[in-house]
Amino acid sequence: MDIWALDFPEFPILDGTVKISIEDENSKININALISEFAPSTKYYGILQRFFVNMGLPMDIADAIIDWVDPDDSRFPYGAESSGYYQTLSPPYKAKNAPADSIDELLLVKGITPEIYYGLGGGNYGLEKNLVEHNKGDVTLPEEKLEDLNAQPVNGSEDDNEPITAGKEKDRRLDKYLRVYGEWMKYPDESSRININTASYRVLISLTDEISEETVQKIIKKRNLEPFKTVDEISAFTGKGNTVNSLLTVKSHIFKITVTSVNLNGKYKSVYYYDRDNKKILYCSGEY
Repeated sequence: MDIWALDFPEFPILDGTVKISIEDENSKININALISEFAPSTKYYGILQRFFVNMGLPMDIADAIIDWVDPDDSRFPYGAESSGYYQTLSPPYKAKNAPADSIDELLLVKGITPEIYYGLGGGNYGLEKNLVEHNKGDVTLPEEKLEDLNAQPVNGSEDDNEPITAGKEKDRRLDKYLRVYGEWMKYPDESSRININTASYRVLISLTDEISEETVQKIIKKRNLEPFKTVDEISAFTGKGNTVNSLLTVKSHIFKITVTSVNLNGKYKSVYYYDRDNKKILYCSGEY
């Protein structure tokens, strides 16, 4: 319901147009938070395993990701390190053994093919039913409403009987659900937690073994009507005392900003990862 989350239409500038979209990175699973200095794996590890299983992919990929970002050469049971796997490839390379700097490093990790990373196949691709574009509610913003943005906040419907469309998102790109930015050494730091107000269906269904599709739908319906204000409210859905609650939040800190400009010279897209708290750009890239 925040202004940044609305689908802004493209607007004219000089001899072309510009389209800006903002995506909440706190809605995703931070793969760098899979490890900490206190434990070989954190509770994010179980979430990531369930995420891949729900995608119809081997949960072993979680082990390979941990081995990529952890600081040692000790292999997880189904993971991969430099000597036993990456150095045998052509061309050979080493496991990162350090926090990932960009989410597309996953393309270097054992078991993650371009087909899987870009969501074009693999696992249960093509077999899932009742897929939806997103679970954000109505985020459209007619151009005539742009001038009224500062007047009143966007509100959800108050009709509890209103049918809700909630389901797995069509998009299977891994960078839609996984991220690398957020403080990972201070476990579980607020910046690495998952925002229950913006998390996708695919992330929500992966939080615990006990969470059901019906519960995920209730979470999505509740937040579309009125966002969660405290983590304590989440217990009504995840269960009191559930340890996963310590990994959740109702605030967001890191955002992905995509700016696409089109003019007579062609199309240019730039992507920025932005830390709102520290007012700092963490990473940027661009392409024609």
